Amino acid sequence: MYSEMSDTQLDALVLEIHRIHLCGYRMLRYHLQGRGHLVQKLSDFGEMFTQVLDLFHTLFHEMEASWMLNPDSEIHLFALHWVFQSLVQSHLRHFQDAWNFHSLRTENSQSPYQLWLRNMLLLIPQRLTIFMVPV
Repeated sequence: MYSEMSDTQLDALVLEIHRIHLCGYRMLRYHLQGRGHLVQKLSDFGEMFTQVLDLFHTLFHEMEASWMLNPDSEIHLFALHWVFQSLVQSHLRHFQDAWNFHSLRTENSQSPYQLWLRNMLLLIPQRLTIFMVPV
């Protein structure tokens, strides 16, 4: 499952990995996956835009063109956020759920969630040995 982390958190994590391992993009992705984070490719954003955001993008431009929305007005922008924010968030959440559970041909038809769960289960023995203290 994709992590919800800020750019600042991701930058700090990438810097930490680069301090230990000088690696390229693919190896960096493997290190992040090993820590339980799945990284989305930039091309995946295009799919999200066409499936989710294009609807709102088109609607808002139509509202501008018909003079229902003035993007320079703080009141109009506040009203736009007030009315549409939860709807946009709901559409994004549905897309996230569909994306996390779709099968990946290159991963033996496993979903991103299944891959994340498998990596987490593989980490459990490693994490347990860290906390075990010899008696």
